[in-house]
Amino acid sequence: MAFASERSWLSKIDVLDGESLTTTIQMLSFLLAFTLVPGVTFIVVSRDAADERNIRRGTAAVSAVLAVECMALIVLFFVLVRRTRESRSGGLFFRRHQHANPGSNTAPTVEQSARPTLFHVPPKRKFERKGYSLPGGKWGREMYSYSPLMNHEIRVLELHPSAGEDDEVQAELLHRTLHQARKLQFVAISYTWGTREDATYIAVNGYTMEIGPNVLRILKQLRTLGYKFVWIDAICTNQSDREECSAQVSRMRSIYAGAYQVVVSLDSMASRDTGDFLQLLSLVEPVLSPESQVDTLQRALKQDNHRVTLTAFCNDNYWKRMWIIQEFAIGHNIQFLIHGSVVPVKKFETIFRMREIEPGIKDSQMNAIYAMRSAWQANRSTNFIHYLYRTRMSECKLRHDRVFGLLGILPEAMKYLPEPDYESDIRDIAVSITHAYIHKTSADIVLLTPRDDPIMDWPTWCPRIFHFDQGAPNKRLIKLLKRKSLIQSGEWKATGDAKPDFSIHGTTLVTRAAFLGTIRSIGFARFDSIHSDFPLHDATWKRSESPRIFVSETLGLFHEAFEGRSTINTALFKSEYTSCYIRAFQVDHNFEQEGNIYNYDVAKWIYRNRKFFTGWKFMEEHAEVTSTPKSFLLSLINCVRTSHSSCLHPGYTKFWDSFVEMVNSDMRLMGLEMVTRSELGWATTGARLGDEVFLVPGCSRPAVLRKTDAGTYQLLGDAIILSAMYGDLWTKIRAEDLQSIEIV
Repeated sequence: MAFASERSWLSKIDVLDGESLTTTIQMLSFLLAFTLVPGVTFIVVSRDAADERNIRRGTAAVSAVLAVECMALIVLFFVLVRRTRESRSGGLFFRRHQHANPGSNTAPTVEQSARPTLFHVPPKRKFERKGYSLPGGKWGREMYSYSPLMNHEIRVLELHPSAGEDDEVQAELLHRTLHQARKLQFVAISYTWGTREDATYIAVNGYTMEIGPNVLRILKQLRTLGYKFVWIDAICTNQSDREECSAQVSRMRSIYAGAYQVVVSLDSMASRDTGDFLQLLSLVEPVLSPESQVDTLQRALKQDNHRVTLTAFCNDNYWKRMWIIQEFAIGHNIQFLIHGSVVPVKKFETIFRMREIEPGIKDSQMNAIYAMRSAWQANRSTNFIHYLYRTRMSECKLRHDRVFGLLGILPEAMKYLPEPDYESDIRDIAVSITHAYIHKTSADIVLLTPRDDPIMDWPTWCPRIFHFDQGAPNKRLIKLLKRKSLIQSGEWKATGDAKPDFSIHGTTLVTRAAFLGTIRSIGFARFDSIHSDFPLHDATWKRSESPRIFVSETLGLFHEAFEGRSTINTALFKSEYTSCYIRAFQVDHNFEQEGNIYNYDVAKWIYRNRKFFTGWKFMEEHAEVTSTPKSFLLSLINCVRTSHSSCLHPGYTKFWDSFVEMVNSDMRLMGLEMVTRSELGWATTGARLGDEVFLVPGCSRPAVLRKTDAGTYQLLGDAIILSAMYGDLWTKIRAEDLQSIEIV
């Protein structure tokens, strides 16, 4: 009870401010002095007095007064000492007296630390080391507050040495220009953030800083290994300041390129895997040629434990993070930090370059990232959209980072996005990037529409570059921006050398375009359900034209496959192109070999689209359109004979390879009703009956558009019409044929 009363009494005294406390101590000191002198005089003078009883009473009273005053002075002095100590460590006294503005609760920065009002604390050196113990005292020390960076400055963390690995991490956060930081030989850390459910703390400039457990583990390992100056984004960038984050993202390439080393932290592997992996790497000598070490490494990789641990390394969580891509690609001197051990990347490169590596490793995300590193280090050109597609499976917390996280290794991207901006909406950023891409590179970017699941309020002409993880364009469309045709070896230019004629108003794209025709028949796509309604035909479609068009187009394409060859066996040519055509209508192909053009998907596609080809007629009826029943049967027999031959003409294989590639793409066969004729072609899978096809200036392929009730259009994707792909139709377009359209 007495202890509780004392604490209550002290808490009441503790509310006094500095001036009141000083005044109280001074008054008690004077009172003690004034009481002590008369009291002692009274006791001495009264020793010989006759009234002994009164003397004892007076002496007791004076002694009691003196005792109370002494106790009060001792208590107040104790409070004063405690506050003085707290003022030096940024504790309770600072929290109450540091702010000129009573409404502010921001902790003082290192440069603007408040002073206690009772005693003057001499200013300390700006980044002086402080050795306060954090465990048990983290609530008694002020949380660290970032001071703003000046122009061209970065923060570098200076780690202080410790006696043990588990000791509290103490560090100073320095402001340095990149040039100054390079003189310190700082290392940049590439790692995964992990979860922050269990917060941990370190001491920075004498203040408390909350960090994630993964960061704490890395710092302790680096300190043990003797690293002193470190750049790590979780600490060296004020993550709560979006403006600073945007500015620092623009400097990521300079930071990682200027680092003495880039330390890659890999710690998701089990301890057993780590030991096996380090043992495998110990067999590699980086200074020797890989060829001289092949035998040794091949013997090692035949052991199951080494193959398993190598697979675990390639599938580490580290490789799944978006931000590590540019960090890993840019760093010139990379060291892997694996459970407290540091291994140079060159050792892993020697193993990775060997051809006898598991297929699962070659297909891993790590392999793709390593390829991007090789391209960067070799100064090879990169493609903005292609890299967004390749990294679509990488993970990040903010959608902005799906693009911002690659800016460091994509110099081309600076043409479309001068600087990252976390304050802007991703749709506005995507519209701005698309606008710049249209005028600086290619209008074909508007054809990168998603196959399914459109985003509300997102323009159909603007690719979802921040959502490739949810619905990436088909690889065929990615190749489109490289101007690679799947069937023809030449370059497709549906609108010749015409320049884009686009203007953007908010989220509406306005352009002039030439109408080609309306889709009247649509085919079955490979990924459609077997129970779907495809193929579909419009009532106005002239079904009798479909077989004729198909025969003409198919045989024409096949004939092109043979062009340029010096020797052609006419009899064999006629026999095989007839066989190609007949084979497409066999009911049951019975080919299941992987990679064969007659696998199940292709067989299903051919079987379902027979109705599209034949206009819903039976096989025999369709055969009568093209030839007599007798020639049909002869061709069928010849087809069976040639299907088992290993000496097919090279043109045969070339044609079917292209055909199967189209079947496996995201396109449908379509029947297009044009002004003067009908034509067979391919349309994006989202196309339906009644959609319209236009030639849009600047686009290398026709575009499929759908008219809305408001008279505007939605962009669905591209189309392939062989008569239009080389600009022949565009040369016949007159000014009066162009119409202004709005695409929303």
